[in-house]
Amino acid sequence: MWRYLVLFMFSFSSFAQTTEEKRFVDEVNKLRGGVELEYKIEFYKLAEYHTEYMIYSKTVSHDNYQSRSLEIQRKYKVKVGECVSYGNDSFETLMSSEKHKEMLLNKEYTR
Repeated sequence: MWRYLVLFMFSFSSFAQTTEEKRFVDEVNKLRGGVELEYKIEFYKLAEYHTEYMIYSKTVSHDNYQSRSLEIQRKYKVKVGECVSYGNDSFETLMSSEKHKEMLLNKEYTR
């Protein structure tokens, strides 16, 4: 069973993949030793929806993670992890958290 990593990265100014998000994924992929994260549009759409929710509620959260996770698990038969961050230092912030760093560098997560 493959495990997927859902990255919920966001910018308050845009819902499209930002330069910061691309830099983030590129930096993580450099550290993953050849097992790169892949883009999956269905997961990105869920991330966008959650981003809109966080902007509306003015908080960074894992609110409703269970329902997002179950939707992906049921449809794709995979396990799911989630990282939430914002701002220009998202990479540094998540990498300074042992739990998030472990998830991001876990080569069993591929998307």
